[in-house]
Amino acid sequence: MHDDLHALEQRWGLAIQSAGFGVWDLDLAAQLVHYPREWKALLGYPATDTPDPPSVWRARVHPDDLAPMLAAQQRHLSGASPHYEAEFRLRAADGSNRWVLSRGRVVTRDAQGQPLRMVGTLTDIT
Repeated sequence: MHDDLHALEQRWGLAIQSAGFGVWDLDLAAQLVHYPREWKALLGYPATDTPDPPSVWRARVHPDDLAPMLAAQQRHLSGASPHYEAEFRLRAADGSNRWVLSRGRVVTRDAQGQPLRMVGTLTDIT
């Protein structure tokens, strides 16, 4: 079982590196977002499995793209849109900008319907 899981993780890592995409997982209650280490490495950031506060990644969004990206996210979180989708520039560690397409949706809500968890993909479209 452990070997199967390890092989699956290796395949997933290779797919991310080859395709230039990553899966993000946003815990809205804890205010932490997890990106795979392969995606962080693709952008030149330390390749860790440690989740970051969303503010770390928001600070890497190009200033001209931040408001539209946050507005698209809020439309989805409020229920006005069935999914989240935004294209924006994301600053890599070397200072260059990469165009990315981010898509996702809320996967968990509390008893009152408030979003708790959102999962999606980030694709390098540079």
